[in-house]
Amino acid sequence: MFRLNDTDELKKFNSSHLADSIKSLDKQVEQVFDDLADFEFPKEYKSFKNIVVCGMGGSGLATRIFQTLFVSEIREPMELINGYLLPAYVSEDSLVMLSSYSGTTEEVLSCAVEAIKRKAKIVYFCAGGTLAEMGVKNGWSGYCFEPRNNPSRQPRMGLGYAITAQLVFFSKLGIIAPELVNQDEIVSAIRDANERFEENVTHENNQAKQVALETLGRQAAIVGAEHLRGSAWVMRNQIHENAKNYANAYFLPELNHHLFEGLGFPEGIFDKLYFVLLESGKYQKRIKQRFEVTKKVLDKQGIEYATFIPDQKGVLGEVYEILVFGSWVSYYLAYLNGIDPAPIPYVDFFKQELSKL
Repeated sequence: MFRLNDTDELKKFNSSHLADSIKSLDKQVEQVFDDLADFEFPKEYKSFKNIVVCGMGGSGLATRIFQTLFVSEIREPMELINGYLLPAYVSEDSLVMLSSYSGTTEEVLSCAVEAIKRKAKIVYFCAGGTLAEMGVKNGWSGYCFEPRNNPSRQPRMGLGYAITAQLVFFSKLGIIAPELVNQDEIVSAIRDANERFEENVTHENNQAKQVALETLGRQAAIVGAEHLRGSAWVMRNQIHENAKNYANAYFLPELNHHLFEGLGFPEGIFDKLYFVLLESGKYQKRIKQRFEVTKKVLDKQGIEYATFIPDQKGVLGEVYEILVFGSWVSYYLAYLNGIDPAPIPYVDFFKQELSKL
C-alpha cells in the first residue's frame, strides 16, 4: 500500500511515458474531433447491408465497445473479425472497416486484399504504414492520424484515437445518431477520472490503486454487462499487456449459466482469483438483480471481489471513465509486479519468429 503512495517512485517508474499517455486520453479525443470535423464520406458509402470491422488486439477493442454501447441503435448486422478471412457474405453491399494502429497488421492487410476482390466499401483507420499507402492508392475514405498525444508510442495506449474515430465515423455514416457522440461528455469523463486515479491520489482515496493491490498475485476476472461489456474486454487487454498479468473478461447474464460451477477445481483456485465487477445504475433492473445474486454466490464460495460503479451521468461517459480506470489499474499492477509496462517482449518475439516462416 505504501509503495503506491510514493509518488516520486511512481514518477520514476514512468520512464516509458505510459502514465503520460493515460493522462493524454482527453487530448487524443480532442485531436480526433478536430481532425474529423469537416470529414465526409462519399454518398455511395452510406448505402450498405452489413458492417465488418477487421482489427487485432487493441485495434479491435473500439468495435467491442461500439457493438455493446449502441446495441439498440445499430440496425445493420455488424461483425468484428480477428483473423485473416472475411465472412462469405461480404460483397459490394458491405461496409468493411480496416483498423490497424501501425498500419502493418498482417491479418488486417489480408482482409484488405479480400475486401478489394469483393468490391466492398472500405474505410481505414491507422497511423501510417502499408494500410495508409493502400488507402491513398485505392482512394478509400479513412483517417490516417499523427499519434502526437500518445507519448508512450504504444498502440494500446492510443485507444482515445481508435474508439473516438470509430464513433465519429459511424455517426457520419448514419449508423448512430450524431447527437449520441458528445465530445464534451467524453472529455469531461476522462478528465474527471484522471483526477481521481492519477499517481498523486493516495491509495486510501484511489480505487484504481486499491484494485491493483488486491489483484497482485492473482488472476483478474473482469465482469461487465450490457453497454459495459466492451469495457470489460478493454480492461482485460490492458492488464495483459501493461501488467503482464493474467486476466479474463466475463459477461452477465451469460456467466451465471456456467462459470460458478467451473470454480471448484483445481484446489486453491479461490486464492488466485479476484473479481472486478463493473456495475452501473443504467443497467436494466434484471441485470442489477443478477449482480446482487452474483455477489452472494461469490461470498458463498469465498471469492473476493471489488465493485466499480462509474460516476458519469451518461453511458458514453461511463465507457470512457472505465477506460481510464482500467488503464490506471494495469499501470499500478505493473508497478507492483516490478515490471516495465511498455515492452511486450513475447508478442514481439512471436511476430519476429512468424516473419521468418
